[in-house]
Amino acid sequence: MKILIMLIIFSRDHNQNGKGVMYFGATLHTEATIFRPMYDSDGRVSEYQKGVISSNWMKDPQFVGSFSLKESVLFFFRETATEVDPSKHKIYSRVAKVCKSDIGGNSILRNKWTSYQKARLQCFTEGNSPVYFDDIQDIVEKDGIFYGLFTTRIKSPVSVICAFKTPDIEAVFNGPFKTQVTPNSFWTEAKNIPQPRPGRCINDSMAQSEDVLNFIANHPLMHKSVQPLYGQPIFVLYDHLQKLELHKNMKEIVFYAGSSSGKIYKLFSTNENTYVSNIYSPLPKNEAIWSLVNFGDFVFIGTDNSVRQINVIDCEQYIKIDKCIKDPHCSWIDTVCLSKHSVSLNPNVNQIQIYTYDDFNLTSHISYMYLPGIPKWLRVINTFETKLLIEWVSGFSGNESQVFVLQFRKYDESHWTSVEVNETNKKSDLQSFELTGLTESQIYNIRICAENSFGRSQHTEILTVSTGYFNDDIMEGLPDRPSQLSVIKVWKTKLLIEWMPGIHVGTYQIFGLKYTMNEGIEWTSVEINQKKMSSDRKNITLTGLTECQIYTLYMYAENDVGKSYTTENITVSTDCSGQPVKPQHLRVIQIFKTKCLIAWIPGSRTNLTFIIKFVKKDHSKWELLKINQTDTNNVIQTYELTNLNGCEVYTIQMSSENYIGESQPTENITVTTDCPHTFEIEDTRENILLFAILIVLIFPAVILGFIVYYKCVNKKRYTPEQKTVSELTTMSTEKSGTILLGFNDIKNNHGQEEQEKLLGTKEVRSCSVSIIKPGDENSEHMGTADEKDEISLSKTANSQENDTRDQLNETCDQALENQSCSSDNM
Repeated sequence: MKILIMLIIFSRDHNQNGKGVMYFGATLHTEATIFRPMYDSDGRVSEYQKGVISSNWMKDPQFVGSFSLKESVLFFFRETATEVDPSKHKIYSRVAKVCKSDIGGNSILRNKWTSYQKARLQCFTEGNSPVYFDDIQDIVEKDGIFYGLFTTRIKSPVSVICAFKTPDIEAVFNGPFKTQVTPNSFWTEAKNIPQPRPGRCINDSMAQSEDVLNFIANHPLMHKSVQPLYGQPIFVLYDHLQKLELHKNMKEIVFYAGSSSGKIYKLFSTNENTYVSNIYSPLPKNEAIWSLVNFGDFVFIGTDNSVRQINVIDCEQYIKIDKCIKDPHCSWIDTVCLSKHSVSLNPNVNQIQIYTYDDFNLTSHISYMYLPGIPKWLRVINTFETKLLIEWVSGFSGNESQVFVLQFRKYDESHWTSVEVNETNKKSDLQSFELTGLTESQIYNIRICAENSFGRSQHTEILTVSTGYFNDDIMEGLPDRPSQLSVIKVWKTKLLIEWMPGIHVGTYQIFGLKYTMNEGIEWTSVEINQKKMSSDRKNITLTGLTECQIYTLYMYAENDVGKSYTTENITVSTDCSGQPVKPQHLRVIQIFKTKCLIAWIPGSRTNLTFIIKFVKKDHSKWELLKINQTDTNNVIQTYELTNLNGCEVYTIQMSSENYIGESQPTENITVTTDCPHTFEIEDTRENILLFAILIVLIFPAVILGFIVYYKCVNKKRYTPEQKTVSELTTMSTEKSGTILLGFNDIKNNHGQEEQEKLLGTKEVRSCSVSIIKPGDENSEHMGTADEKDEISLSKTANSQENDTRDQLNETCDQALENQSCSSDNM
């Protein structure tokens, strides 16, 4: 199987036709050489210039780097050495050169390199038994110096970095050649070198003689080797490193070396020494790193399975000065390690003490590399009229001796008086000192710090105490609330907060700091102890925060009596200098038929562009909108998403974008727009239901009314034959001669028409029938008869009386429908 391995370099000067020319080293199975395209008069590639296919020129090379110089191109590779016993199978590292003006020979070496030369790169450790590192893995260049990463084939994995100067390489190419007179003889320095000297970069390579061309074809190897700068490696590490990268655009030399186990070493080289500044393990498992590329503050790494990036400027992680100053990106200020860039932005940069690697000998491993620790537990164990007995516990100072600087002042003064106190007992951390010469019955502020040959620690909290014995006169009460709460420094995951304590009378107080993210409901509390009274400004570094988030903070003071009032809330955003953070709490707050109102909380208050993506259900094409952040004062952002379809399901997601790149997208949310006929259908259903209820309730009433109406109509249609009062009276008189009928409610008895009217209309309210028996006192007609006749008449009268009553009642009911009718028996 044939394998093609190439290393390419692109050169823009000293080439044909004024065009940029590509040089590349390639290995195809057992054939390996350096190629360059050759152009015809039309500017098309007609041929490739290359080297002689011979083991003397190259044998199984593995290219690792190539660089363009003024007149030549250098290739770095490792190959099987031919100048040693073949049975030993030695691997040597090489540097080879071809000239940019070389166009080949006229007859011999036609279209082949006439300027090809190669030399061995030696990288080894000095000593009685030097170790040679012959396997070059990678190489980089800075300011004319080439830094090669080498390994050895011994059992233990060891990697080194050796430096080579360009003039040293050129001197070897201008030196003697190596030759082998017979196949079985040793390699020696070549004699009788033809003139002009072979391998030179000349304007007309085709004008060289055949002697010169034959010599270079058979003697490409130089007799001397290129020796490393300083005569030894500048860095040794017991790990297998295989990739090397330089941090670009800085004066210091900073390497990033990738190992076969997935680690990244940040290395700082100064003079003859190189130090490990940091070690990164960005991969979840041990994977070989095959590619390293620096871009800005980041290094991109490539493995067989993934590509990742790491931030290589993170000075806040160093808590000790010796680690901080070994990173050339960092500087030490007081007790904090900061990046040089952030320090340069400080307006008071010329007024503060800054420590960098320039201030120390990095090869020293002594205790002054550490600032002394702050003394702890400062207290007054006894008070007198004019003196105080003070006690404290010393902090860590390595093996270096330290002194303590005790400072005191009157409570109402600003000037401090300092007294140096030597360690009273080096075997014990507990220290004591008697401060004398004080004023009787006076309140004093006291603080202390430690100092060694490197510098001073921070001061302790201020202790307030009085001489004499009038402590009982100091009334304890609620502490005054802190003032001037502010954030004076912002990082990605922490904040430097400063405040001024309020007036406090008593022995101690604590400060409570509360903060929440993005105006949340849950507040996080931090307690800061203040053992004694202090009127100086205080500060604290709030850590463990989230990058590019908005925080709200406030503070209060507390003692045994209770809590003070709180300060005003302040709002601050952590650093967003990197890639933006994705929006949070994306949600739909209002839905319409063709639009919806969405809301979210930005990842920061810097100027961002929000990218909204939405897609209909069962569709694959996402619609995209970009919205610039205009209102940075409002935490919650809203946007009305329009031109949607009614009664459709949409999926929405969002991301943030700034000049560095785009954030991760939010989780998808789903929304269904309103349907156009939803309310009409619901109204129709409600109307149908109401109509059905009305029918159920009204139908029986309608049927009942219809029945009543039907009966009434039928009764009106049936009208019995009406007789006048006179006819009734005459008829009754003719039959019995003894029965008289009278209508009491009829006021006018003079006309038949009026009687019929009264009997047939609603004007007649009542009808009464009176039957007067013969012989009554009120009888209007009187008669006499025999006794038998009277008995007969009496029976006949009773019978007729009943018949007449029934007939009259029926007539009255029919005539006076729906009226009251009463009958009185006389």
